[in-house]
Amino acid sequence: MGYVTDTSTEDWLSSVSQTIRGTGFHVNEEGELCKLEKGELKPLCNFIFRPVEKIKRVDNQGIAKEYKYVFEGGLKREQKLDRVEILISDLENHKWIKKNWDVFCKVYSNERHNYSSIQDYIYLSARNIPEKIEYDTIGWHYFDKNWFFLHSEGIIGSIERNIGTTNTEFVFKRNLSLTPKDAFLESLNMLDICDHKLSYSLLSYLLTSIITTPLLASNELAPNYLLWIVGQTGYGKTTFSTFFTSIYEKTNLARPDAHKTKTIMPGIKEHKDCVFVIDDFGTSKTKQNEYSVINKIEDIIRNMTDRQLSSLNISDGMVLITGEKFLDTHNRNESSKKRIIRAKMDNLFNREDTQTYDAAKSKLFMKYKDERHLPTSITYYLEWLCEQLNSAFIDEYKKDFEALRTELGEKYGSHGRYTDSFTHQIIAFNFYMSYGKERGFITPEDFVNKCKKAKQIFGELLEDQNKTIFDPQVELFLQSLRELISTEEIRVELNGRSLNFDKKVFGVVTTEKGQEVLKLDWETIYRQAVDSIEKSQGSHKLIGNKLLAKLLDEYNLICFNENGTTTQFWNISTRTLIKERCRVINFRTNMIPDIMEVIKKLNKKSQTEGFSLTLSGASNKSKQRKKRDW
Repeated sequence: MGYVTDTSTEDWLSSVSQTIRGTGFHVNEEGELCKLEKGELKPLCNFIFRPVEKIKRVDNQGIAKEYKYVFEGGLKREQKLDRVEILISDLENHKWIKKNWDVFCKVYSNERHNYSSIQDYIYLSARNIPEKIEYDTIGWHYFDKNWFFLHSEGIIGSIERNIGTTNTEFVFKRNLSLTPKDAFLESLNMLDICDHKLSYSLLSYLLTSIITTPLLASNELAPNYLLWIVGQTGYGKTTFSTFFTSIYEKTNLARPDAHKTKTIMPGIKEHKDCVFVIDDFGTSKTKQNEYSVINKIEDIIRNMTDRQLSSLNISDGMVLITGEKFLDTHNRNESSKKRIIRAKMDNLFNREDTQTYDAAKSKLFMKYKDERHLPTSITYYLEWLCEQLNSAFIDEYKKDFEALRTELGEKYGSHGRYTDSFTHQIIAFNFYMSYGKERGFITPEDFVNKCKKAKQIFGELLEDQNKTIFDPQVELFLQSLRELISTEEIRVELNGRSLNFDKKVFGVVTTEKGQEVLKLDWETIYRQAVDSIEKSQGSHKLIGNKLLAKLLDEYNLICFNENGTTTQFWNISTRTLIKERCRVINFRTNMIPDIMEVIKKLNKKSQTEGFSLTLSGASNKSKQRKKRDW
């Protein structure tokens, strides 16, 4: 508390006297609040104060009701009292005075009678003070038949009322030197940093998140899905996900092993109309912690995707999960998987993984990482959205949603939840393009082409949802196996009947028991995979062959292993022509289409080269004969 000078004291007391003029209350020479009774001033308390602002809250019916008053005051003409905010409910008795102000502030006796007069004074002097409507949450709110977007520094939208939020941490991460056009166009250029399935997903997820509250106002448009980014350690999942989804200075990130009720759920709830990231699923150090995290994530998935039916108070925002792993392959997870869009992370940062690292992508990311183009563009886009929401935005969104949902359902035949999720992703992107077109940032032709491209990308990603995302160790092994076959360190023959170690033929593709399988000598390919990974990816190590085989089985990659991981096969030595037994692992070819594509391409090339050599030999013989005849 500070002390007021004589001049400020007199000015303030004069101001208070003017405020309460006509109320029957006055300030005497001692600086006491007094009531005029029978022509005399009766002191009520040893201080003077006045209400300076009335704060209201909007109830569930959209009615603004008084919530608290803001008071300022002074004690004995000497000590200035801090501004305080007092709930309406706390004004029932005088306990709030000593609790919030100086211990020497007191109501004269009879306290109950005098405080009753003080309550009359508050009521009368508060009739003409400024009013403010206050929300605890940020994001979209609907009041007086208008939508407006609330953030810690003010509101976006045209509304005459004084409105604010108690949350001071949600300050936009914007660059005021960027024009709306530059911010928009550069945000589109950012899409080329990574694989488009990933970057378009992140952008559209952010665009969906910033209209969550208006969409939830309509049961048919509720965005009941999550985005899950899967990728290996060091690829940049956290950095890239938050780069695309963080529009405020406040971090939007929590670890999955953080306390659910103290950290995660409050974090989700306060990130209204934006994205909250749960980062690094699948890295728990103990089984107990792993089970806890899995259950926690399952609960969040269920509640977020059925939030209108959930008994929990779930945020009107979107949740993104990153992880080395995805939900396991058990049937009990099938329902949860349908509530999630999965995208794979590019390798942005792990230089040791030479097979997947792309220096050009990393360079492009570094160009944009500190420029704030996207969050700046979002602030301008919200202004456009506010105009649309107070016009016919929801009607147009619903019309587009129903038409596109029908189209995607007929074309891809996917689960209804997938169809709805991707419909939201596409429409959110299209509206962002509409903003760019209406503001003159892109031409009508650009608009059509960009929307068409996005639709194609999301269609491809929709088809990917039916593909299995493997455990990181399985991904690592398959990636190495594909590379070894591509470089012909491991050769595979189509329709082969035996292996030939002398010629590096460690695998054959054949049909057995009615299904096509890839038979690979397990000992050889495992050893070569280990060596290859150690050379190209020093930061990654492959698990033991038994554990790896168990994972391959869990993901339904192998077959004919009822009596063990491997089965017997034959290796024929070119030098000795002796038939030797070996043990192969049997891969289902339909589960490894990328590897089979490489195998077929190499076999076709080999046949073509062999045919060319045959023709070349025949041609040479013909020339020799002609020469002799001549």
